[in-house]
This record gives sequence, structure tokens and C-alpha cells, in this order.
Amino acid sequence: MQKSKTVLLALAISLTFGSAIAGTGSINGFGTIGAAANDTSNIRYGNNGTLTDGADFVGESRVGVQADYKINNQWAVTAQAVAKGQDNAQEKLGVNGEWLFASYAATDDAKIRVGKMRLPLFMMSEQLDVGKAYAMAKLPVEMYGMVPTNAYQGVDALLRFDLLDGDLTFQPYAGITRFEGRNTVSADMLNGLQALNVPTGNLSAGKQAYNTFEADSIRGLNVQFTNSDNSLKLRAGAMVTNMDDKGGMTTMMGAFGAGNVAHNVDAQFSSAGFSYKFSTGTEIMAEYGQRRIKSAVFPDTDGYYVMIDHKFGKFTPYLSYASISSDKSKRVSSTQAPIQEQNTKALGVGYELSSTSNVKVEVAQIAIGAANNFNYYAANATTGNALSDTSFNTVRINYNLLF
Repeated sequence: MQKSKTVLLALAISLTFGSAIAGTGSINGFGTIGAAANDTSNIRYGNNGTLTDGADFVGESRVGVQADYKINNQWAVTAQAVAKGQDNAQEKLGVNGEWLFASYAATDDAKIRVGKMRLPLFMMSEQLDVGKAYAMAKLPVEMYGMVPTNAYQGVDALLRFDLLDGDLTFQPYAGITRFEGRNTVSADMLNGLQALNVPTGNLSAGKQAYNTFEADSIRGLNVQFTNSDNSLKLRAGAMVTNMDDKGGMTTMMGAFGAGNVAHNVDAQFSSAGFSYKFSTGTEIMAEYGQRRIKSAVFPDTDGYYVMIDHKFGKFTPYLSYASISSDKSKRVSSTQAPIQEQNTKALGVGYELSSTSNVKVEVAQIAIGAANNFNYYAANATTGNALSDTSFNTVRINYNLLF
């Protein structure tokens, strides 16, 4: 609750400050009202882990407000707050400040921004919460769930160049961020810690334990090309950082071996993607990413998805396939890293209600590999043990709006 008040206060201050200075401003909003359900009662899955028994509404819905204020031809302020489901058993719904930054435009083609911004790691990074902005009912967790946070505090530059009847943009950035990690405590883990006389506090089997991680020295580069009619988009980027566990869970797990600790470990993420819209109404979109972290706490993962859709009047049906896998041989200080194996096949359709709203329905089959032992994507709600060698079906419906 305190975090929500702080976010709203920051947004109010930015708007009040802007109104006291001669300039122009605008306020826009977006929202999604959705629900999802699966055909297995004990499944927890997704990048927020909110879908368990019955239908999930909180994890599928969100509302956001963005304020843009142009002080003069060079200076501007942007603030965005989003209310959505949280990956936290104590706070199912919260308000997050996604953006709060000032920008300075040196020229029409060169801009510097300072503050809290989105990490530019994906094709849809700046539209993650705007369901109206993409064809799918939900962005693939196998790709968009590969990083635990999508925001950072720092500085970036947007440098645009004319190239081949299009725009080429370079975006170097640097900064820091904090985020929560989640571990499901299994009975074996708890018994092992107790056998080693490691204090476990109030931990119990099946309970979610949360860690606070800090990633500092973030350095990255995002490059994107868009042709003149926006039919073709190409992007690629890479980020490196140093990650440190501030919450103590991995320190406790260090009793099992040095590889279980995540203190001052190097991490990197790289990705590439493209989208192309044919004049016939067909669109193809695909992305690939890889994560590498020098700790056995985290798997080294490779993920991708491919999506094709076609517009028939107000209807836009689509097909998508997404997959994530990890290095089964990864060992750090003799400790075996967890393994992720998952793929999702989805069929959906969107219906355009107006230029600012649509409805989307999706059915999907999620398959988890035989070697999977990592609960970030699927976990048994009773024991907390990761699922393996199984599959289940989901259905999702949402209403998306711009206002």
C-alpha cells in the first residue's frame, strides 16, 4: 500500500509541476479486463504465477494512465502508473510506477532521457501492458518471462538516422534496478536445510519465499529499424549487469554448495526479433532471446516464439508457438542448475469493436518437459514441487481499451 501511495504521489507531483509551467500536456489511458482458466486444478503457471484454481481475473487485468508534458521544444516529462496483479502472495493487486522520466531533445533525431524507464529488451517492451497494441491475447511467457523485471532507473539516448527509406534507431542505456525473485520451498529442500542445522525461520513446504535482488551496472544497447510504412520492423539488443541477492534466500541455500549463492554474479541477456505486415493483411512476428547467469540458482535459458495472424474485416485470427529450454549440463561450483522445458501452442482470434477497443479469445496447450525441475513457469500448488512431463489446456478472454 505504501508503494502504491508513493507512485500516485509521484504522478500527481509531475502533473502539478507541469501545470505551473507554460507548456502543453496530455493524459491517456489503457486497460484490459480479462479472465483465464485451465483444465487442471493444481497448476500454477505464468510469469506472475497467479492462475491456480478456477478462473483468474486479477492476474489477467490491468489499467494504466500515462501523462506526457512538454515544457518547451527541448524538455518534456513522462509519467505512467499501472494497476495490475502482483507476483506476491501478500499483495495480489498493486499500483506500480512504470515510467517517470524527463527527456531532453537536442535535435529532432537525438534525445536523452533520465529517470525510471522500460528495459528495451523485446519488440513490445514499451507496450507490455497495452493489450490493444498486439494481436495475441497474451504475450508468450516463454519469451517475455525470461527476465524478472521490465523497468530500470537510469539514462538512455535515442539516436535516429535515415536509412533505406526508413528509420534506424540506436538506444544505448545504463542504470540499476531492484526486483523480487520467488522460490517455492519443497519438502526435500526444507529437510535438507534442517539436517544441516541451517535456521529456516517460518519457512514451510509449499510456501513461496521471496528474495530481493539488485542489478547494478546495467549496460545495454537496443537497435531498431522501421521502414517508412511501418510494415517491417527489425530489432536486436544486448544487456549485461551484475546481480546480487539482498534478501538472503540464496545465502541460506549456500549450505548446499557455493553454486547456490547469487551474490555479485554476472548476468547477460540478448534478443532479436522482427515483424512484417503483408499488403494482403497477413502479419508474421517472431523473437528469440537467451539468458546467461553465472549462478546455479538460475538456468541458462533460450526462448523464442513465432506468431502469424491475418485480418478478415473486423476479425483477426492468429496462431502462435512458443518454447523455452535450458542448458541441462550447467554446473556452477559442482552444483547442478535447474532446468526449464516448456512450450505453448495457441490459437486465438481478436474482434475489433472500434479503433480504440477489441475483444480477444485464446485457447492454448502448455506442455512441460520431462526434465523440467524449475517452478517459475509451473508448480504444484499443494507441494510446491516443480511439474514435469505433463501438459494442460487453458482458455483466455479479454477486453482491451484505449482511452
